[in-house]
Amino acid sequence: MNESSFQRPLTPAERQLLQRSLSSGEQILWYVRPQGSFSVAEWRNVLLVMSGFCVGGLLFLVLLMGGQEQDGLMLAIAVFVMVWLAVGLVIPFLILLNRRRDVYAVTNRHAVVQKSRLPLPGREVALYPLASNMVVEVVERSNGSGDIVLAYASTSPDALGKRPPKGFLRVPHLEPVLTALQRAAAAFPPRTDVEHSRYVSWSDPRNSLRPAEKSWKVLSVVMLLLGGAALYGGLTLGQEPLRYLLLAERTVGKVVRTEREDREESGSSHRSYYHAVYDYTVNGQRYCQRVEGSELFTERPPRGMKATLLYFADAPQEIRVLNLRQLIGLPLFFCVWGAFFLIGGSLAWNTECRKAKKYRELFGESA
Repeated sequence: MNESSFQRPLTPAERQLLQRSLSSGEQILWYVRPQGSFSVAEWRNVLLVMSGFCVGGLLFLVLLMGGQEQDGLMLAIAVFVMVWLAVGLVIPFLILLNRRRDVYAVTNRHAVVQKSRLPLPGREVALYPLASNMVVEVVERSNGSGDIVLAYASTSPDALGKRPPKGFLRVPHLEPVLTALQRAAAAFPPRTDVEHSRYVSWSDPRNSLRPAEKSWKVLSVVMLLLGGAALYGGLTLGQEPLRYLLLAERTVGKVVRTEREDREESGSSHRSYYHAVYDYTVNGQRYCQRVEGSELFTERPPRGMKATLLYFADAPQEIRVLNLRQLIGLPLFFCVWGAFFLIGGSLAWNTECRKAKKYRELFGESA
């Protein structure tokens, strides 16, 4: 097995970094580059994530582009949208670029994993001492690629007994690489240290998997119900404001006077609030209208203060102030928390169902 068996040759910088990480007298026997492209499942996940980023970002952009004025909140949302879209589009390509810069090598003493850290500078090099029993798991895929998991890690397994892999991952041609690695490691004594035993023990789900707990299923059902109720409430509250934001006409109004309202606070104290009355023109007709359900001012707003007003052509006297925080703040709050509980409840339910299925497969018992 030689370098000509694998993809493009090492660049001078890659070879220099590898040599600098090795001890005196250590030589590179062969190397291989991981598979640089995404698998079908990974592409599906990438497209789903990117779609979510784009849909969320474009929704805010649609709301933003319809206004005649931009206040500080709208400008902050615009910046957030652009950052959101950039992250959603750039991350997958950074992952692909990192994979193309990774290198797996075997020397006369170590298995070496060199990884890129984009967008951070530099690369990381991990050295794994050769041992005849260093390969603890081999995952082969239908296209001949796969993972060679090495017994070097210190992380615990997850709820399904699966341990995060370390080693030669996404190898494009698994069989020749595995054969060459085992041939190079066969001359070295097996590992007998605690970490190796712990890895072998933890990698077996029978030693870490526990029966699914009904309390988690109950909690997931409660989260799903709360999430559904919050999402329904948010969508119900936001239906009318969104109709104004997306379909209503816009005009500019000026504050001509204020109307005072005294409200009783805690105890016997009273506090004064002010409603703004706006003067605006629609199709040549002048209106002077107070906005029902609008933001209450704790201090009297100045006369002549301008605001963008929303109205429908068939009811120009029914207006709303274009204020995203006031219009969609509460509905968005309920929708975000509803989505959070729905996603969390779904993940918890799915994990418990998978644990129960895995437990039945391993032990033949009902979980």
